[in-house]
Amino acid sequence: MKTRTVALLAALTASLSVVACASSETLEEDGDSAGEAVSTRNLGRNDFGLTDKELVLTLDDGPGPRTKELVDFFVQEKVPAVFFEVGKNAKANPDASAYVASKSALVPGGLIVANHSLSHSGTPLPKMGVNGATSEIVDADTILAPHIKASQSQFASGAKSFFRPPYGAFTSLGETNIATINARGAAKYTGPIFWEIGGELTDKYSADWACWARSGVDIARCQAGYVAEAQLRGRGLILVHDVHSKTVDMLKGTTGRPGLIAELRSKGFKFVGLRAHEAGTPEPAAAVDTPNVSIRAESHPQAAGSVDVTVEAINAASVVVYFDQDEMGKKFSQPASGTVKGRKFAPGQHTVRVVALDAAGKVVSEQATNFIIAQPIDNDDASASNSACVNYGQLARVRDRGHHFDLFHKQVDCSTPGAFQPVAGECYKFKGKETVAKLPEAVGADEWQVQYDLTYDADPSDKSKISMLLEVGTGHIITGKRHGFSSGNRPDVALEETEVDCSKGIWYGNFIYANGTKEKFRFSKPNQ
Repeated sequence: MKTRTVALLAALTASLSVVACASSETLEEDGDSAGEAVSTRNLGRNDFGLTDKELVLTLDDGPGPRTKELVDFFVQEKVPAVFFEVGKNAKANPDASAYVASKSALVPGGLIVANHSLSHSGTPLPKMGVNGATSEIVDADTILAPHIKASQSQFASGAKSFFRPPYGAFTSLGETNIATINARGAAKYTGPIFWEIGGELTDKYSADWACWARSGVDIARCQAGYVAEAQLRGRGLILVHDVHSKTVDMLKGTTGRPGLIAELRSKGFKFVGLRAHEAGTPEPAAAVDTPNVSIRAESHPQAAGSVDVTVEAINAASVVVYFDQDEMGKKFSQPASGTVKGRKFAPGQHTVRVVALDAAGKVVSEQATNFIIAQPIDNDDASASNSACVNYGQLARVRDRGHHFDLFHKQVDCSTPGAFQPVAGECYKFKGKETVAKLPEAVGADEWQVQYDLTYDADPSDKSKISMLLEVGTGHIITGKRHGFSSGNRPDVALEETEVDCSKGIWYGNFIYANGTKEKFRFSKPNQ
């Protein structure tokens, strides 16, 4: 048996051109470089001009049961924050969204409502494709737009719309797709907004969602992790979630225990609004002759979850590469470039952060983005009972032996003339035959995508395709579509799985048309 690991590193090619200002007191980079229209790179602390000891508090997934209570606390303590709200949650609890907006002007820097997608489903936006990602942003906007505007009524320059995708996953859609998403209504948004503090749970750092899911991690331990990471990073965007009651307690504090806000302030940190530096950071005291700095990072997937990352920083004295929350990193200098080879990661989403330094060791630029390590895909093991669903080698060999997969759809009475009958008592009007199978593409920690070209004997002009996103290890269809029609202006048709029998290699489900109607399909190995 030979096992091959397919790994897709999503959106790890990044470039950044930054004007760096030399100051021993503050870190001055992008200023107001974050403009409207969703970007092909993640936006972070540099893009919003955060200086040393400045923090922006961001809260995801709400509004939650205690959001109003938290707003009152922020007003009392004068803590600005950004509430990245899920459209469906704001629709279910409109009073809470309106409450955030109504209190915003009482806090220097504001309490800004922002877009965190319509549904925050278990499927990251890149896996939904252009249509799905667009809908998640634009449909959420129809719910959130009034609150977004009202939350920034105190800004003389008007309201800005900010967007953060679920899981921080967006840039792997690619430049062309993101341009299309902007053209379809997302261009009013600035994003995707990333974060520097609160993305992982380790012995040293914290992520609130992971704290509360793991036994033995109490509020004090979780808070200590946030403080430790803030001290390490020195400045940045903090990620927490206002849907968790323990997070509210951690931020506010409880009897006899100062909260996270108070503890960070006691250590010299200052909470500022996301728009605090939108007109640019202050001019340095001395003349500046530091050249422009640009960063380029390219990832190269290897076998067994291994990753090589090549980095280059133009006009920087040195560059440091960090993975996830690895504070040690890997440093290159003179020239400020090199390759980190053979770093191994468990399946899942990871972050790489590239930091450029000047000759004095001061940070002058940085860029962060995500990459994904996929689960192994076994190409040759025919022993598993579900190999027809999860083993691409088995699927391909069906085609290589002169057979194919058949797609039957639109179930009809078996007395219908010309009906196709794959098994007794089960008949369909249409039959498509797989002719070409595209190699699989891993698109997540536990998902991979297959695509088949189809031909229809009854309609030779129909050259459509069917694409499916399958769950590794089970073969369940997470999502899919029929597309690429060669005749007429026909939109893609979404599909959903209703039943799967991997021992026989049969999937059942529905095509879902734009008008909401459903049409049953059967996708199967021949003679099943």
